[in-house]
Amino acid sequence: MQTALDSREKPRPDTALKVAVIIVTFNNADTIETCIASALSQSGFSLNNDLLVLLADNNSTDGTVDLVNRAFGEEIILCKNSSNLGFSLANNQEIAKALNLGADYVMLLNPDVRLNPNALRYLVDALKVDPFAGAACPKLYRSDTALKPIMPLQFDSTGMYMTPALRHFDRGSNVADVGQFDAESYVFGASGAAVVFSRPFILDAAFHSGNRGEPLELFDNSFFIYREDADLAWRGQWLGWKCRYVPKAVGYHRRV
Repeated sequence: MQTALDSREKPRPDTALKVAVIIVTFNNADTIETCIASALSQSGFSLNNDLLVLLADNNSTDGTVDLVNRAFGEEIILCKNSSNLGFSLANNQEIAKALNLGADYVMLLNPDVRLNPNALRYLVDALKVDPFAGAACPKLYRSDTALKPIMPLQFDSTGMYMTPALRHFDRGSNVADVGQFDAESYVFGASGAAVVFSRPFILDAAFHSGNRGEPLELFDNSFFIYREDADLAWRGQWLGWKCRYVPKAVGYHRRV
């Protein structure tokens, strides 16, 4: 019997799989330098070889673009949008670029998140060995304005869950860490603040894959901001994909 995965594009048998980190900004001058620095310093990756960092700025007015250009120059691929496209559309345009550049995995990273140096490797490795998982999410802690952890450690998200009333929430949000989310597991979905998707998942879950000339649309563009991650998680579940929570991968999120 043919399974749901049989017709999907299989991961490439390449030991140096390319990963693209995508960051969408809108007036994030206060945190963006720390965020990008953490993405560039991910262990086990070589910039512009098997790691790309793409940033789309949604017409910031606080100097975000100038700061990024001064601090990082050609280390990142910068796109300056002429208007605020919102989270979904801006990420969709950058995901399409990442796939065209050969990315096998795409990480979406909020500009107010800082990653531990090994976070990306743990997330990608989890997807490489699990053909049923199309998304992987880290353990996110709440941070202060400098993206340093608030002490004692307090969870921001350990994946998404749904209630019987069909409401979605971040698992562990506002709860102190006493070891209750240390086990790797499947969750309903991932917070859009930090998530890695595999190329096969993106092409399967997108409304439009971009292969016929239409713009790629992984997130529903009718969601300008917020709830788009839950919509995608729901779609992924219907298509038979799983989302893996990887607690060894750690990040810090300033929740606003």
